Amino acid sequence: MGSNAFLDIAIGLILMYLVLSLLVTVINELIATQLDLRASTLKDALEKILNDAALRVEFYKHGVVAAKNAAVGGNGDHVSYMSGQTFALAVLGSLDTTKPVPGFEDIRTAVEKLPDSNIKGILLAQLTMAGGSLEKLRDGVARSFDATMDRLSGVYKRYLKYISLGVGLLLACALNADTIAVGDALWKDPSLRAQIVERAGNF
Repeated sequence: MGSNAFLDIAIGLILMYLVLSLLVTVINELIATQLDLRASTLKDALEKILNDAALRVEFYKHGVVAAKNAAVGGNGDHVSYMSGQTFALAVLGSLDTTKPVPGFEDIRTAVEKLPDSNIKGILLAQLTMAGGSLEKLRDGVARSFDATMDRLSGVYKRYLKYISLGVGLLLACALNADTIAVGDALWKDPSLRAQIVERAGNF
């Protein structure tokens, strides 16, 4: 057999694992959707950032957040994505419910009254850097949230890697995706190789 046989076998193996990888991707997305993985990961992150229970309650009552949650179904459902600007607007607007559109000093006063918490530390740092500018304060809080979400995406990707590993192993066992056995079958059967190469070209 010539070098073409080796090339055909390589094409056959590549096709097999390409199809398997696509199956794993589809199954991953189905599992992530069924488990609401993105939404639950975001919810956990928000609980860590907004670790002042009273403020967190008001945050979820805020119009922009409540509307987004209602849009995904309500009844305890949670959005799977939130922008930094939305987070900043909702947090700053939830500090004092008597002042839904607070000024800079209103925010400073409300933050100073908060019990020690992660969110208090974040807001105090942003108040200092904002230098009296409400716009800079909003942007700073938004950037801080976006940086946290960037780290969160790493956590989400790790979850998906674990799911991918499990799904991949199950598929490989269920479909008997044995590289040596498949390679041997292709090596011994020229007509099978030809069919696989044709399928690969169509694919």
